[in-house]
Amino acid sequence: FRVNRFSLPIYSGLSYLLTFFSKTINMNTPQKTINLIDSALEEEQESGHRRHLGGSIIGRPCERSLWYVFRWAKKERFDARMLRLFSRGHEEEDRIIRWLRKGGITVWDRDAETGKQYRIEDCGGHFGGSLDGICYGLPDLPNEYVLLEFKTSSAKMFKKLKDGVLIGKPEHYAQMQVYMHKRGLKNALYIAVNKDNDEMHLELVAYNMGQAFANIKKAHGIISSPQPPARPQGYTINNLECSWCNFRGICHGEEEMEKHCRSCKHSYPAEESSWGCSNGRVFGVVCGGYEQIKSDD
Repeated sequence: FRVNRFSLPIYSGLSYLLTFFSKTINMNTPQKTINLIDSALEEEQESGHRRHLGGSIIGRPCERSLWYVFRWAKKERFDARMLRLFSRGHEEEDRIIRWLRKGGITVWDRDAETGKQYRIEDCGGHFGGSLDGICYGLPDLPNEYVLLEFKTSSAKMFKKLKDGVLIGKPEHYAQMQVYMHKRGLKNALYIAVNKDNDEMHLELVAYNMGQAFANIKKAHGIISSPQPPARPQGYTINNLECSWCNFRGICHGEEEMEKHCRSCKHSYPAEESSWGCSNGRVFGVVCGGYEQIKSDD
């Protein structure tokens, strides 16, 4: 096989030609199709706010950002790439459950009464979350009902789990403690999957009453606070922790909260997930007496 008058082995010659043509021929990217898929995902994402403060986020260090979540300060919208990542996480739950059941472990992932995931609630229904499942028959804990918690992770975040979930992902640890407490369970099986190579991290997490009470107390404080809690020490508009926050502009006085009853200073959380108005108005209808909640700082 000859290329430029030099004799090359046939495979080397083919490799040379393929490299040459790959550099001279432009790949035809179907950009319109990509845009169509992305637009469809972004349009179908939930446009509303969560009615309650979620147990899955109570372990976050900034109580102020959690207060903004609970008070619906600003809707969080995600691009198509992030939505695909979220979808991957939900799909992984079904896959892990299939693996556990194939191993002979009994798994309950749906409440027979509702057909939905099992739920926990506290703080008059304003704090809650959904369980990935409960299992029975783990070889390591054969005679015990165990909470199940599933997560997916990038390779970078997955490495942090080498020292355990308490150190690597304290937010996940806090979530499991609250769920175990509310369900009366003594252990949880935490399963994290590395999305890059399907490596798994499995860890048994024991119930810690002090941690559970601390996080529920934290939720009570956030929900009952009429104003945003103080920022954690060192949280400034230019630091890393604030740079990615959805409420960065509101927190530092550059944006206003969305206008609705939850962001009004006269609103307050009541029993059974309901809300009230200290002016006696109908909650849910923005009236002329609306006054946006302002922070002291």
